[in-house]
Amino acid sequence: MKKTLALTTALILTSAPLVCAPSHAAPVLGMGATTTRVAEGSLLPPKDSKQLIVDGKKMYAGFKGLNGAPSVVKSTDGGLTWGNASTLDRSGEAPRIAVAIDTHYPGKKIVCAIWANAGSLKYSYYTDRPTGAGWSPAVSVSGDINVPEESPVIAAAPDGSIHIFLTDYTNNYYLYANTADGTFIGPTSVQSEWGNYPNSRDYAIATDSTNNVYVADTHDDQKTGSVLFLHKKAPGNGWLIIGNESHPYIDRTDANFTVSNHLSLAVYDANNMYIAYKKDPSSGTPVSQIWLAATSNGSVQNPHWALNPVAPKKTTYGTMPSVAVNARKILSVAGFYDAWGPGTAHVSINKTSDYGATWSDSGTIDGSGYPSIAIDSAGKTCVLTVKFAPSLSGSLSERDTEVGPIHFTKEK
Repeated sequence: MKKTLALTTALILTSAPLVCAPSHAAPVLGMGATTTRVAEGSLLPPKDSKQLIVDGKKMYAGFKGLNGAPSVVKSTDGGLTWGNASTLDRSGEAPRIAVAIDTHYPGKKIVCAIWANAGSLKYSYYTDRPTGAGWSPAVSVSGDINVPEESPVIAAAPDGSIHIFLTDYTNNYYLYANTADGTFIGPTSVQSEWGNYPNSRDYAIATDSTNNVYVADTHDDQKTGSVLFLHKKAPGNGWLIIGNESHPYIDRTDANFTVSNHLSLAVYDANNMYIAYKKDPSSGTPVSQIWLAATSNGSVQNPHWALNPVAPKKTTYGTMPSVAVNARKILSVAGFYDAWGPGTAHVSINKTSDYGATWSDSGTIDGSGYPSIAIDSAGKTCVLTVKFAPSLSGSLSERDTEVGPIHFTKEK
């Protein structure tokens, strides 16, 4: 893929006093970063952060081009420069992507992409095999299900299998393939296993090192209000709920907050799991906030979940969280914050090593939104964002339809 020199500028991260835990200070986000221009187009709300994938020095970004086509662009030097974008279909939404091992060629990887197009779920994969290299023709894998534009999410497991979750706002569906170039099984409704919660408001998907599949999701419940769940599926088994000590859900609506849509899921292993999610004010709270639910004993029947706001910003609207965890169990959470006025949109990134009890100072990317976060091999935080036009009046509809430069930012 021919590489073009990307525009590189400096980004200075904000600084403020740190809040200390009883035994340690919260981890500090690097005091500077570099940002490169990736492409022109638009991104979807982050869901499970699968519009940016890091695989060693290689990085992949999925976006919707100015021509309306789902596209993927690649960097081979850690994000310093980006190649020409590959168009996956004539039209469709920004693709979500995953990287899987190539089970036919040890040492090689396969890049997988999914996107919605006119009610259908499309799938394509890229290989650099000795023969047949390139992107495969796009195929529909959703059967007769009507797929909403932001619906499908994807994850790759260590054994090379591909897992997809989606909803048609009536039922939730799961499908998988044992290899990235294999035949998909499903979609299959999970209603019989999920009981009273057949369809989700929002959801995210992840896998662990032993090929377990996890889906975090929010539901509306007539008795408890909005609730946050985590479901787990071991290879060859059905779905289980990973609840809290005294109830099946992790969080629910209370006197101050309503569990909302927009969430992101990161899984370190079968015990350590993290969900970043949005909570809207019920009463007495001025703005929506991003929260973190974290557990260190998720493999037991009734694990404990720590629930904490992410570096609370009590006067700035927070939404669209994206979470990732590095090899040292340090979490990075990116969020889109806005006061709904010209020049107020920005992405903030915070870190925690104690399940959200304390947070680092914020690293800020001004004038940007729709963050998708990942961690590189050196443990550095990487973020994909879309740059907003400074002239925006601040209305939500303008933010939702904004198209502009897509930038990649990496922590120093």
